[in-house]
Amino acid sequence: MHSFFALTVALAALTSNVLAASQTLTKPPIDPPFDTGLQQADLKKELPSQPYTWSAWARDWVPKACYDEARWNNLEAADFEVREIKYHDCSATWTVCRHKQHTTSWGDIAKVGTRLVVHL
Repeated sequence: MHSFFALTVALAALTSNVLAASQTLTKPPIDPPFDTGLQQADLKKELPSQPYTWSAWARDWVPKACYDEARWNNLEAADFEVREIKYHDCSATWTVCRHKQHTTSWGDIAKVGTRLVVHL
């Protein structure tokens, strides 16, 4: 559960722009029973990774959206790492949270983000 949740939080790119957009949606989020491996293959084929840089937030600083998700999932917000990721083809930076037990590297999370976040 921790890995799925952490990746979900990471890919949410917790910025005020994303939060504002999500608050205006009129349809429920997709709860996909689809092949995520196929989706990843398509993303890699169609959306090449972009260069990026990142900086870590100070320990014990957590965005409110990440804090709320942690509480909702009975996790401690203090168990999350936070990074600000800047993709070279995007003027915005993206704030991303990852649970300390998450096994996907920050580099892999950032590479996925170039496909899912920057190209929205």
